[in-house]
Amino acid sequence: MELWALISLAAAFLQNLRSALQKTLTGRVDVSGATYARFLFAAPLAAALALAVVRVSGAPGIGPAFVFWALLGGLSQITAQVLLLRLFQ
Repeated sequence: MELWALISLAAAFLQNLRSALQKTLTGRVDVSGATYARFLFAAPLAAALALAVVRVSGAPGIGPAFVFWALLGGLSQITAQVLLLRLFQ
């Protein structure tokens, strides 16, 4: 099996595992708390990764258009996560 297929299968498995763990977390805290926990712990990793990509690739600085679309995408992801956790209840 090719490497990309194994990585895709691992990613799908880990995403399902994360969703299942968040479902159990909603038993202890509300939906907003479970969503907050996910994005709070991921924020430093995402920022470090973005900084590394910009520095290593030599990409130009981040402009206002990028920030706008990144914020819009992030808010959409958070909204979708809240809705997913509400479906689990």
